[in-house]
Amino acid sequence: MKKALALLLVAVMALTLFAACGKKVDPEAILGTWKVESIEGKDEANEQLKSLIGMGAELLFIFDEDGTYEFKATFMGKEQVIESGTYKLKNDRLSLSSMDGSTKVTVKDETHLQFKGDDLTMNLTKK
Repeated sequence: MKKALALLLVAVMALTLFAACGKKVDPEAILGTWKVESIEGKDEANEQLKSLIGMGAELLFIFDEDGTYEFKATFMGKEQVIESGTYKLKNDRLSLSSMDGSTKVTVKDETHLQFKGDDLTMNLTKK
């Protein structure tokens, strides 16, 4: 299951593109836990992530003060770190880097993040 989730995340990140808005976001606003609220997209990886959420899994991104993040899934009482890496915030662009490569995320405002690409939209809210 861990390998499948990791592969799904890699696929999601590979599809991720972002829109440049240029607005300044307070770096402290990013810190903490962000819950994946919705996933829209028609490819197999997106459908599998939506199915996990539909079965009750909670997908979380946690951003720490030291510039690191973790992507975790909690399902049936078990927590699994799917990916971890570093992040950088520049204006409204949050760059995530991990062993699997890197992706960029648009900061919609201080309580909403959005991964957005041609075949994917993933919305996160601050928990």
